[in-house]
Amino acid sequence: MSRVRLRSYLLTCGDRVVVEELLDDHSARVVKHLTRVRGSPIGRYASLKGGVSEERFINTLLVAGALHDVGKAFYQSSFSTSGGCQHLTFLGHEWISAYFILELMRRVPNPDVDLDVAFYATLLHHHAMDAIARGRGAASKLTPPPAEEVVEGLAGLAGLIPSDVVRDAYLTSLEEVVGSVIKHAGEGLADIIEPVRREYLETLKGPAAGRGRRVLYLLSVACLVTADYLAAGEVRGPSASRFWGVVEEFSRTYFGGG
Repeated sequence: MSRVRLRSYLLTCGDRVVVEELLDDHSARVVKHLTRVRGSPIGRYASLKGGVSEERFINTLLVAGALHDVGKAFYQSSFSTSGGCQHLTFLGHEWISAYFILELMRRVPNPDVDLDVAFYATLLHHHAMDAIARGRGAASKLTPPPAEEVVEGLAGLAGLIPSDVVRDAYLTSLEEVVGSVIKHAGEGLADIIEPVRREYLETLKGPAAGRGRRVLYLLSVACLVTADYLAAGEVRGPSASRFWGVVEEFSRTYFGGG
């Protein structure tokens, strides 16, 4: 894992660190939970109704799990204060994460995973019904870390990507893609957000979005949201929200053991 400490969550109260979660650790936990889909009811349903092999669907999920939070690398100094405590805020980070996968879609013409499905799950893994509004949040001015720190920190996620061709494309394009995000960070990120928005609408409404594809899109979102919540709960503790109960029930019912 990388020596650069990119955080996926940080809560401090005064000089005390209450919770600190590193991006590479969190992503590894998400991938671990997603591997439970292998041999599960939801994995079999994806194969039956989605028109792809169960293994291809699982590997697609693992790509999404590995990269779903890469956008957080650019928010390492974006803090919100409440009740004397501070926490990192990542509003709209999933749009930047989806931009990374969109770049992979452009660079890997014949992948052995479904990058459009990974793109869809990554973009919608937070509050799917409000994705466009969260994109506007991502367009706020960011102050990212130095590019070399972001590249080094994100390179450590490559080992979580199961596809050789996608992993190689991720690593070879990483410096360029990070540089592009940082270049536009002070400009509202419109040149990052807009191509993601166009791809999202095309993914939903385009001719390739037949019934089987839509099944994969929806299942991938459900799986990634579930794995993300479970992984976060291991560090931050389970949420008291009603949704946490839904996540746990979905995991018990549709994921495999593990």
